[in-house]
Amino acid sequence: MEEETKVIEKTQEKSDIDKKELGLKWFKFLIYFALWVGAILNFCNGIRYLTGNIYLSQNLTPNKVYRTFPELKGLDGFIGVVSCCLGVFQIITRFCLAKYKKYSPAMLYGMYVIMMIINLIYGTSASSIMETNMSGEIVGEIVGSLIVLIINVVYFKNRKHLFIN
Repeated sequence: MEEETKVIEKTQEKSDIDKKELGLKWFKFLIYFALWVGAILNFCNGIRYLTGNIYLSQNLTPNKVYRTFPELKGLDGFIGVVSCCLGVFQIITRFCLAKYKKYSPAMLYGMYVIMMIINLIYGTSASSIMETNMSGEIVGEIVGSLIVLIINVVYFKNRKHLFIN
């Protein structure tokens, strides 16, 4: 009986040591840089979609685009609002992660899923409205978000013991 107790204690000690040795560099990168930059970019893109200035980078004026494709104005407005909301959600997620809230990794996963859904909605809708094929761009953006999502799931699964608040 005593031997079993000692084996269990040693196993728990080894498990505790393994947990302590896990680094937090990715976590720190997320909370001090990536989520802030992502939020700023989402706000900026949201404003660009809301104003139609998203097309200026392609040397097109919003008036010309919306005269040719009037349905894009509603889609751009919707994507603009959703992008700004996503920026707010990224900041909230950042603070929850920084406070080691139990549910914060799930918030991070949700953020990447929302990003994939937004890309899918915008890409398929814009392709339909403009009668073009944007499937390569859509797939690329979704695959990129999916890869980052998988990386985060694996990373935070190994560190779930830290998120107990």
